[in-house]
Amino acid sequence: MKDLLKINNVSFKYGKMQVLEGVTLGVESNSIHGFVGANGAGKSTLLNIISGYLKADSGSVEFLGKDITDLKPIQRVTNGIARTFQKVELFDTLSVYDHVLLAVRQKEKIKKKTGSPLDIFRSFTASTKEAEVVEEILGAVGLEGVKNSPVASISLGLGRMVELARAVALEPKLILLDEPSSGLNTEETEIFVEIVKSLSDKLNLTIVIVEHDLTVINLLTDTLTVLESGKVLATGITDSVLNSDIVRTTYLGR
Repeated sequence: MKDLLKINNVSFKYGKMQVLEGVTLGVESNSIHGFVGANGAGKSTLLNIISGYLKADSGSVEFLGKDITDLKPIQRVTNGIARTFQKVELFDTLSVYDHVLLAVRQKEKIKKKTGSPLDIFRSFTASTKEAEVVEEILGAVGLEGVKNSPVASISLGLGRMVELARAVALEPKLILLDEPSSGLNTEETEIFVEIVKSLSDKLNLTIVIVEHDLTVINLLTDTLTVLESGKVLATGITDSVLNSDIVRTTYLGR
């Protein structure tokens, strides 16, 4: 299957600290690809480079066969990349429904390429078309029961679902998830895994996930890249990578 995303010899420094060095890998269309590694291995930095929040010192990023290395984050969203963050970033006083509504409007604004960024806040009364889309997304991520709740009143697990719903509302081809199971209990994690798998299958999404929980990686990913001190230690089919001698010895300590 053809790669949707290609990372070509990417290197990056924070000051004098080499965070990524010569990272090269591909992510196939309609697959779920994981990044794992110890703290400081460069996982989140690589995600920030893919999404445009950081620019590589050298190397390139290709998406759908197009070089996007120099594109800003909003331009990458326009091209079909959405993401979530380690820290849940939501408006405490807005409802779950309103968060998804604003994301739906953002997508329409991107399509039209007109107006002010504040246009999406024009009102919190959804049109018939907007309401249909919002309700469909809420159903897909299991948020129907809390849709009218302000996000300040819901659990961290549900807050991460809201972030996922906002990403889905942008109709991306690729979603980047940065440590989505962090802070979740076992039940919340299991639900999250099932919903991500369902979204990937139903919407033909490609998903890249940075994750510490190897149970989540095993349950969710098709392919995996292990980073060690900013370099690719191993990449390939998840089972093969986790069972390789170099990963078992260097990363898993077995």
